[in-house]
Amino acid sequence: MIRQPWFRYTLFLAFEVIIFSLFFGTYLLGISLLYYLYLALTPLFMITLIYLRGNLRENLSRLVLSKDIIIFLVAISAWFYIYAVYRDGISYLEIILYVPVLLEEINFRYVMINYLDPIARGGIAVILQALLYMVFYSAVLIASPGGYPGIFSEFFLIDMFSIGLIYGSIYFMRKNIYLDMVIHFTLWAMIPFTPAWLIWLPYSMAPA
Repeated sequence: MIRQPWFRYTLFLAFEVIIFSLFFGTYLLGISLLYYLYLALTPLFMITLIYLRGNLRENLSRLVLSKDIIIFLVAISAWFYIYAVYRDGISYLEIILYVPVLLEEINFRYVMINYLDPIARGGIAVILQALLYMVFYSAVLIASPGGYPGIFSEFFLIDMFSIGLIYGSIYFMRKNIYLDMVIHFTLWAMIPFTPAWLIWLPYSMAPA
């Protein structure tokens, strides 16, 4: 097994650069192929980075056996039922589950915080990942200035940094990713059922 820290962190940096580039390219260039590459490559990158860190592999085993997985599964099941009853289609639910919840939460909160923590201990790692989360979603603001979420666009970057801090703090305190996933997933899933005057809440708390 490769244990050299420099190798792990070189891969970590390279993978994140690719992920950010694909995400930015999707919005700025409007090339759908980049989005599909983002979907396909990010899970492979995350699996590799988790494998290279022993503590992440061990923690992943604990997560699988955690009681909090029940909360996560119940939330998913409940939203599947809601969408089935309202005949709103299941593909939308699958997309919001896979993209912003699984990919973002595992990358930013699970992998990124754990890789940054040995370098910037304590809450500094949480702050750094929140800054990177803000940079990540600045692609949306650059591609559509004033369009997300409408009149609140001037607060967009502050909003992304703040929610990155909230999600990151939840993970940092609990060392469990399921609660982050449930909150992120639920906020996105509720968008079609949210009154127009409250639509800023799920959009600002769960961007995608």
